[in-house]
Amino acid sequence: MGISPWPVLADYLIDELDKLSLRDYAVLLSLCETGRVVEVLYGRRREAMLKTIVFAAANRRRDIPPEVLSRFEVLEFPEYTREEFIGVCVGVLQRREGVEEERAWRIAKAVCDRLDSRDVREAIRIARLTDDREEVEEVVETLRRYKPRKGFKGRGQPLTG
Repeated sequence: MGISPWPVLADYLIDELDKLSLRDYAVLLSLCETGRVVEVLYGRRREAMLKTIVFAAANRRRDIPPEVLSRFEVLEFPEYTREEFIGVCVGVLQRREGVEEERAWRIAKAVCDRLDSRDVREAIRIARLTDDREEVEEVVETLRRYKPRKGFKGRGQPLTG
């Protein structure tokens, strides 16, 4: 099967670009460099020329190969302030998780202040583990006491890299 004679217009959004496999990076590089995507399945080959724009998001730039990173315009967004995090967190907990307002505020503040985190997923985990105020306090205290601290991995060894 040959190359399509007409370029296909397409926009792509990639979340967590820093977690792609090497094979996926190779496909992305080919797409960015030549506009060509090749698919080989069961001995059959298909190619397409794409006129495309790729948008991507990542958590850690250092995990993206430099040759891939150089194909993007890099924008860095600052971490949420305490107030922004709590507002976003409360909204997510109420709308997506169905958590009542008082418990959503309690969880958001605890994640931010007691667990020193700005990760909404942590608040979601706590919401899913708890049903009331006492359980929130118990889970947060357990996490605060036993969760590994930033910059350390098991057995007290500092992280490197």
